Amino acid sequence: MATEFALQYFDQEWQSYVNVEDYSILQDRTKLRTVSMHTQSRHSQGDVSSNATEVVANATQDVASDSSASTSFSEWPSPFVFPVKALSPHLVDALDKRINLCNPKQRYLRGLLLQTLCSEAVKFKTHPDHREKVEMAKSITLAFPHLKEPVGRGYDGWLASVVDCLKSTRRQLGVID
Repeated sequence: MATEFALQYFDQEWQSYVNVEDYSILQDRTKLRTVSMHTQSRHSQGDVSSNATEVVANATQDVASDSSASTSFSEWPSPFVFPVKALSPHLVDALDKRINLCNPKQRYLRGLLLQTLCSEAVKFKTHPDHREKVEMAKSITLAFPHLKEPVGRGYDGWLASVVDCLKSTRRQLGVID
C-alpha cells in the first residue's frame, strides 16, 4: 500500500487539525503537522494515521521538519478507557467513598485525577483532537458515574478541565504549544 502525506494546521474554531488546502492562509508561527494517509482514504480527512510529526514553522518559509521534532506514539485507544490503575491510593480511597470532585473544596483531588488522565493520554498523543478530548472526559464519567455532572451532557466541565490540564502537561514535558 502506497503512503501519501498531508500537511495539516490547527484550526482554533474547530479545535482540531485540518488539511491545508491553501498555503496562503497560513500565518507566521502556525502549528503544523504532517500525517501519513493511505491512498485508499486520501479523500477522507477523518482517516489519518495517529503517528504524526508535529512541527512549528514559519508559513513564509519552506516547511521542514528535523529529526528532533519527530515523535512516534502508540495508536489512540478506541474506546479510551480511564487509567484507574495509575491513580494514587489517596485518590482511589476518595473515589471509593464517592467524594464529589466537582466540589471546589476537592480541587486538589480533582487536579490529581486530571493529571493522571492527561499524563496517560500524552503517551498516545501530545495533541489529541477534539473527539479524543471528549473521549477522555467521557472516560471519567464512565469509570466514576458519581462524577457525572447534573447539567448538560454530564462531562462538559470535565472536558474544559481536560483541555487545560493537557496544556499544563505538555508544558511540563517541554512540548511547546
